[in-house]
Amino acid sequence: MGMTLMEQPAPKVGSLEELTANTASLISLPEIYLKFKQLMDDEASDIQDFARVVTMDPNLTGVVLKVINSPLYGFSGQIHAIDRAINLMGLGQLHDLVLALSAVDAIRIGNDIEQIKTFWQRSIYCGVMARLLAQHLNLRDPAGLFVIGLLHEIGRILVFIKHPEAARAAIIDARQHACPLASSEGRIFGYHYGDIGAQLMADWNLPVKFHTVIGLHLDPIRSSEHYAEAALLGLSHKMATFARPGIEPYHYTEGELGLDHLKIDAADLEALLPEVEKLSIEMESMIIKN
Repeated sequence: MGMTLMEQPAPKVGSLEELTANTASLISLPEIYLKFKQLMDDEASDIQDFARVVTMDPNLTGVVLKVINSPLYGFSGQIHAIDRAINLMGLGQLHDLVLALSAVDAIRIGNDIEQIKTFWQRSIYCGVMARLLAQHLNLRDPAGLFVIGLLHEIGRILVFIKHPEAARAAIIDARQHACPLASSEGRIFGYHYGDIGAQLMADWNLPVKFHTVIGLHLDPIRSSEHYAEAALLGLSHKMATFARPGIEPYHYTEGELGLDHLKIDAADLEALLPEVEKLSIEMESMIIKN
């Protein structure tokens, strides 16, 4: 008698360092973002330097301006040029937004596990919810959480492409154990998508906040400096898996959302959902290319 599915040896994905090594051809930031980052590190650069770099890509410029003028950012058509965006938003916020939109544009590689459109829909929903919750709790830099929400599952794309059999095995394992997919990833890979994403953020030399929040959003108690942001991202991720279902087979209960730790009332969260849905649909139409 042959082995059952549960008895099959788990596919090997190697160490976290091995997985994230040599990813430039699979998941890499485009040249325009790298030039923007170089300017951020150059004290002699000025607003016009940043504007020139971003406007090198007319498509990216158009999406950046659409998002900035959307209800999510609240400038309501006031911004028609990148230099004005810098004046009103500051370089930090523009940097984060250019980063996220560059990543969405760059990562359109097909895979056999999940449609890339479904992946980005879930990520956008997560980012929108994280931003609105951050505003609700009066946290600093809610716009940064929108960007982190967009990028938080990026580690899964890497596994989908490099180790599709391992990705399938984790999904099957999660269904059989009725547990979150991240738990099955931990059993099979030795780490989960948040760990992979955190490593990628570090490899890209992004701010510590990015890899801390992404790496610890499923276990925010381990984060002292960014606990609230990590907990908000974890809550937003869990809500996004329900609102934009994809590969995650597990449905989180209200008790697993961590509302008490964040001092968020369930009724307040429920009241926020129509706005999250509306803004997510608007962001999808601006960001996701068909």
